[in-house]
Amino acid sequence: MAVARKNSAVLGRWSTRIGAALVAPVLALRISDSPAGRGCSSSDITLLLLLAVVALKTELFATAGWMLRDGDYSEALTVLMVGSRELLIMPIILLLGGSVLLSLLAGRRRSLARDFDLVCVALTPLVVVELVHALIALAGVDVHFASVIVGYTWSAALLLLALGQARQRPLEATKAASV
Repeated sequence: MAVARKNSAVLGRWSTRIGAALVAPVLALRISDSPAGRGCSSSDITLLLLLAVVALKTELFATAGWMLRDGDYSEALTVLMVGSRELLIMPIILLLGGSVLLSLLAGRRRSLARDFDLVCVALTPLVVVELVHALIALAGVDVHFASVIVGYTWSAALLLLALGQARQRPLEATKAASV
């Protein structure tokens, strides 16, 4: 536990935690599951998804800005929501479905909030690979199939590591957290 507190201080920055999820996933999962790291990974994936929407759907923000200038507030919100839906729908489904699956597989050691945090760490590579894919596509190179294989495989491997982390929790800590 002392190691997790020390490491969570080291991983205090958003970019460092994202990097740890990519290059040191066991450490990132352990810290995310510790009391000091709870809630950080869900904030990290939210910021990463927001960054993806801003970077990949910039035209939506320009269109919404013009609509706001003209006083079309509800239309601007609709443009942002509908336009970003295609980018966000799969990560959100995977976050929710993965959290339920991980909680079921964790057995008596389940903790839905902690399991959700672990799934957030596990899906970080998928979101990062999609961002990199979009940047490569801007250069005119089509690597969609490869990015799908890499992103989903990498995140699936981290999901298995997350299951291992969840199943290593002490039973008494889980019971105290659920009360």
